[in-house]
Amino acid sequence: MSGGQNGANETVRRRAVLTSFAAGAVGAAGCLGRFRTARSQKLPGQLALEVVTLPGDADPVATQIGRRLAENLETVGVEVDLTLYPEDELRRTVLIDQEYDLFVCAHPNIESPDALRPLLHSEFVREPGWQNPFEMTDITIDELLEAQRSQTGPQRRETVTELQREIVKNQPFVPVAVPDAIQVSRGERFTGWETMTTDLARTLATLERTDASGDTLGLVSTDGRLTQNLNPIAIEYPSGHQIIDLLYDSLGRYDRQTVRPWAAANWDVSTANGDTVITASLRPGVEFHDGTPLTAEDVVFAVEFLSDTSLSEFEVPVPAPRFRGRTSLIEDVTAIDDRTVELRFSDANPQTAVRALTLPILPRQEWESASKAVDIAGVDISESVTDALVRENLDPVGSGPLQFDSLAEDEELVLTRNDSHPVHQTPEAFPDAFGAFDFERVRIRIVRSDDAALGLLTDREVDATLSNLNPSVVPRAGREPAVDLNVEQSSALYMVGCNTARSPLGNPHFRRLVARLIDKEAVRSEILGGFARPAVSPLAGTGWVPSDLQWDDGDPEVPFFGTDGDLDTAAIQTYLRDAGFEFSDSGELLEQ
Repeated sequence: MSGGQNGANETVRRRAVLTSFAAGAVGAAGCLGRFRTARSQKLPGQLALEVVTLPGDADPVATQIGRRLAENLETVGVEVDLTLYPEDELRRTVLIDQEYDLFVCAHPNIESPDALRPLLHSEFVREPGWQNPFEMTDITIDELLEAQRSQTGPQRRETVTELQREIVKNQPFVPVAVPDAIQVSRGERFTGWETMTTDLARTLATLERTDASGDTLGLVSTDGRLTQNLNPIAIEYPSGHQIIDLLYDSLGRYDRQTVRPWAAANWDVSTANGDTVITASLRPGVEFHDGTPLTAEDVVFAVEFLSDTSLSEFEVPVPAPRFRGRTSLIEDVTAIDDRTVELRFSDANPQTAVRALTLPILPRQEWESASKAVDIAGVDISESVTDALVRENLDPVGSGPLQFDSLAEDEELVLTRNDSHPVHQTPEAFPDAFGAFDFERVRIRIVRSDDAALGLLTDREVDATLSNLNPSVVPRAGREPAVDLNVEQSSALYMVGCNTARSPLGNPHFRRLVARLIDKEAVRSEILGGFARPAVSPLAGTGWVPSDLQWDDGDPEVPFFGTDGDLDTAAIQTYLRDAGFEFSDSGELLEQ
């Protein structure tokens, strides 16, 4: 640990040190359990913080961002513990127990302002999952979040602009970078990979097999949880959830930023007494994989179950965290007849309300019994967790275009085409973005590393990668003549989350300091190899960011506290003293 004394004009050359430090992170962090990097002994009264993130074999980008942040915090006088958790344990620590100071990871999906309400509204404090894990309570942000969901047109855009400015000013979490999704494929057995996108359903629909022998599509993933948990509403849902989502239908599916009919043949949007009302008609012939017809009553059950997985048996509702933002929009749901369902929304514009049509339709016969409470060792809120949220669901029954066939844990998952699904029976009745699958089954192989995944591809054992690859494999992929590299902006956002319920992270001045200790350009160029965009707003990468919050050779709101790899500790100490913090004679930052 180092730090200047009494505002001495001191800078710390860190890039050379951190580059070698981070280079060893991936190997050193590939641990089987929790790994804590010990720092120097904490002095009495010295401020101490813990930074939690993933080990290098789970997410080397998050590991390196965490290490650099920990190093810079220590440089300015903070005692830091950097703890590397296995992925499931990190999710529980941050998203369920909320027992952390600072965390570093990628949020899987921030594509629109609608995603910000469950993420930041004080209504969701202490709920599990990505429901305000920062414990942020801010009246202005709450009011803006509420206002934008009922507005339309220029008025909504103006509100969303003001909302972003408030978030960036307060920094409940630090938006760091939007990474690219990097995938590779080869086209001997299936063509159409040139249109490969992060939308898996769209990608699969564009593939054409080259001969009759290509009945099995081979994919590879580094996410072993795909063979351990097939629960679409799990608190800790896998990063490869798109393949699981294809086991289940929803009334609508996203086609880029637009929700289009899927299990619904069509829907009408109207207003009644100030509420938005959507009346959806189901397609004929939709049935669950066990042969049971899918009716409007199943849609009603699914909405009610996702809104409260205890089915009103608990004193407090237990919603499915993954879909909390969408279910919270729905005021009422009613089956008009077997094929017609009505959803009523209060304080939601039609553009926002239609997001609720993407909720999965779960069969009552499979899920009703999962409403009972369960106890989870080491989880503080086990009295508010139902079996539905933690069951592994290893023999899933849905109604989607794919259906479960078999799995071998940590080895493979096999799904088969559901030939009775309307998209395979009458593909012409669906929007152009959707279509029948030109394969009979999907075999997903599980490997432990990106290099191993690329190896299976170059050896012609699989057709494409399912999980996103680290930029470090791009040079190797580029040397393979039969391998095509597919790069697209992802919907993920690397962030540093702050527990605002803990001191000093409840102080926005200190959170802004944390933000200014992150060299976002270095994250883009050095850690992500240029396959990313630095982020200023949480909506970076969308069309919602105003000009004053665009990245322009730096962060206009919280610029890095240094230049060319030099951390300006003198400027940092001045900033902290102006914010009411004090230092010891030897440069340690003291608790307030």
